[in-house]
Amino acid sequence: MQSAEVILSILGQKSRENPHYVFRRLYRYLFQPEFCLYVQQKASLQIESSDLDQLIQQLRSERYDPSEKNEGQDVDQLVQEMLYLLLLTIYQPLLVQIRQPKRKIPELLTRIELAAKNCHWVFGAKIKTLSSRFPIAFLFQTMREKIEDGRLLELIRRFLLVFQKQGDQGEKKEATKLFLLLKDLCLLSLDRFIEQLNQELLPNSQVNYVRWGEEFLIFVKGTKRIAKQMRDKIAFFLGQNGFRLEEEKLTVRSLREKGILFMNYQLIQSSKGKLLFLIPHQIIQQRLSPFLKNGKSTHHRRRIHLPVQEMIKQYNDEISGLYHYYRFAHDVKKKLGKFRYYHFGSLLKTIARKEQCSVKQVLRKYGVRPMQKGKATIQMNYIDANRREKKISYFMKPFKRTTDLIGS
Repeated sequence: MQSAEVILSILGQKSRENPHYVFRRLYRYLFQPEFCLYVQQKASLQIESSDLDQLIQQLRSERYDPSEKNEGQDVDQLVQEMLYLLLLTIYQPLLVQIRQPKRKIPELLTRIELAAKNCHWVFGAKIKTLSSRFPIAFLFQTMREKIEDGRLLELIRRFLLVFQKQGDQGEKKEATKLFLLLKDLCLLSLDRFIEQLNQELLPNSQVNYVRWGEEFLIFVKGTKRIAKQMRDKIAFFLGQNGFRLEEEKLTVRSLREKGILFMNYQLIQSSKGKLLFLIPHQIIQQRLSPFLKNGKSTHHRRRIHLPVQEMIKQYNDEISGLYHYYRFAHDVKKKLGKFRYYHFGSLLKTIARKEQCSVKQVLRKYGVRPMQKGKATIQMNYIDANRREKKISYFMKPFKRTTDLIGS
């Protein structure tokens, strides 16, 4: 019998060499003891041998049902991990967009910049359907193009019904890898549909497509009429196949006049045709809301009870996290400079309220001026749980725009 590594290697090779290859008899791998043990070790799951034997028998006889109460969550997780590994091996070469973590924002902005080049119009939306419910019939129609295995598809259907039930009941559970991969398989058909539309366009027209998870943008080179035709076709395709959008209407916008909001960046074209990445004004206002009162910095009532070092840490994490995400924005210095002015003021007033003293006294007690270029900040020395001396300070480094990987 072939090892799990060999099985997965063969499946992946067939998918890479022939995009139209149809896979059969995949379900049998799920009840092979060697395959189960391989995935169990890979996922670091702790399952008793008796429970594993019982699971294998249930899978072999097709009696396994994730909606029933099984012996421990690790058993259900093992089945999900096995399904995930099989599907990822088969579909990975075909996926235009694998879900990326937020640390890949530079890559996303690079793709957007390339897609927007020489384009005049843009529209986009976020698909709402996939937050809890799947268009199951549409997903299976897509999967049957690559998989002819009724037992495997039936098992996936059972998991989908469990995910849907959890969403309907408002259960807050972290999305599993299988759940996220099935989302991508749904969206794979949208990717392919837009590729087909691009091939049907008139000469001198062009459509560039960027998707990040459930959010997507369409950049159109051509007339506004062509852009609207594209929008209507895409909206019809999504509606026909059971997808719902957060925005009821896809609005075609001029990149130069209005721009568009995507992944909390405002995208707009300058008068010279350069694409600008801006921090939306409403984001700054929303983030500042807990720290402002009547247009001025105020103390944060819910943080007064915290130790000072924890208070500084929370404020520092907020400002440094915001800068990390928006460090590619063209207006990062101006927008985050404004944010920091009020945010730092709130920190000072919160410490002052806690210690029942003035802001000037807080600055005299905790204030420091960094050796490297930067503004004066506050810093506190403390002893951690391991009796080591630590320092915590508020972020006061310059807000420099990062241009790496963007090409601008």
